[in-house]
Amino acid sequence: MSLLEQVDWVKLIDTGTQHYVLPLLYWTLNRDYSEHVPVPVLWFLKNCFLENVDAANALANEMVAIVNTLKIEGIDAVPFKGPALSVTVYGNIALR
Repeated sequence: MSLLEQVDWVKLIDTGTQHYVLPLLYWTLNRDYSEHVPVPVLWFLKNCFLENVDAANALANEMVAIVNTLKIEGIDAVPFKGPALSVTVYGNIALR
């Protein structure tokens, strides 16, 4: 029996939810282990991921709007949290 066959998927999702890492969990499982993950689990995680993509894009758009507004007023700003941090750490704003 492989390690993935022993996974308590409900507990994994609950733990991933508590630690706010469901997008990263989906990304990794889908990329490397999708054939071992039950379809309903992967489907659920994918839906969570896609919701996070929408939220991340909205935050990124808001960040750009704020930086542009500040620039118009002559204020330089360098974002370092939120979407900017996600791109720096994960290379993808949707994984935060």
